[in-house]
Amino acid sequence: MGVELIEIPVDAVVSAAARLARAGASDAALALLPAGSQDARVLLARAQVEIGRSYLTGTRGPRAGLLRARAAVARSEDLVLAWDVGLLQVRADLYDALFTPGTRLGSDEGRDPATVERLREAIDHLRSTAPDEGRRAWADFMLGTVFDNLYGVRDVAPALYRSALAPALAAGDDYLVYEVLRHLGDHSHDGGEMDVAREEWEASAFHAARSGSALAMLNQLILLAQLARERGDEAGARLLGSEVGRWAEGLGATRLHSQAAAFAAGADPTRDGG
Repeated sequence: MGVELIEIPVDAVVSAAARLARAGASDAALALLPAGSQDARVLLARAQVEIGRSYLTGTRGPRAGLLRARAAVARSEDLVLAWDVGLLQVRADLYDALFTPGTRLGSDEGRDPATVERLREAIDHLRSTAPDEGRRAWADFMLGTVFDNLYGVRDVAPALYRSALAPALAAGDDYLVYEVLRHLGDHSHDGGEMDVAREEWEASAFHAARSGSALAMLNQLILLAQLARERGDEAGARLLGSEVGRWAEGLGATRLHSQAAAFAAGADPTRDGG
């Protein structure tokens, strides 16, 4: 039987690949996005899957795909795609900074100040050049995570998260809403507002599920397991934590699987890299 070729719009392929990647099927997503394509949208989508997979495993992401995407986007002279590839570059650099050996989240200890400052300047540029409010919301959120995790100036971040929330909701960007509410819940939790934290984390889990991201959903469940532990429901916390570990292992999410194992041993994911 011969191979049947069918025509599918590029945007539909890119959207399907993104959904597959968020569901944990990175290989299937990449199979839809040929590395030899000349279409900037395809190469950018492929780089997004590759960078996302590096976050899934907690390893440094491959940069060859990102470089190919940057070159293709430059040739396309599409200003929106240029902004999107700039955001992906920032995300890749941020992931690398978050997991730099010898550092810890929420502190500038062990970090190269010049590297962090360049990252902040790149995000400031994205904020000032965003082509729409939904994209600007992403830049606000990313800047908040830099203050939270790389500078350790946590009192600055919540206002940036809140400024991102309404545009993310208006744009129907469930994944960004998940991220924003996850981080706001972290601040509510640290401030002792446990009921508020639970509401924000439960809403975050809802938007994670609606975005199609299995990993995002599991990230929220481990935090809700911690809340159950803090409320004295150790049995419920352990049950939920073990299921997160089981699902994470199945998805190949090695970093989250290790976090779930640490939670079972008594670690607090809101303090130990959560």
